[in-house]
Amino acid sequence: MKPIVLFSFLFFIFFVTGATSATRMNSEWHPVANLKDNHTIEIVEFAIKYIDKALDGANLKLVQVDKGIFQKVGDGVIYRFVFMAFEITTQFYEATILEGRNGDLKVLSYAK
Repeated sequence: MKPIVLFSFLFFIFFVTGATSATRMNSEWHPVANLKDNHTIEIVEFAIKYIDKALDGANLKLVQVDKGIFQKVGDGVIYRFVFMAFEITTQFYEATILEGRNGDLKVLSYAK
């Protein structure tokens, strides 16, 4: 009976450590391949509209997307973009956006 308990314990440990390392591999950040892609622009413009509302109608206009990374998570994909937007002057902004599995977007954070 003891060998079965030992085998079960070792199998459990092996399973848990294997699952943990697989989760780590999926949580890595990857660069966004095409910063001019329509889907990328759509996500950044969603963030700009959110920032506009937070800044009481600043009327920001996208100039260009400078950097972008993404990470797959259980609820969908988290994107982090650095972009230039114009109101009176051109300034850099950073926004973190969650795209849910159903395509819904939610701004998690932003900064100037």
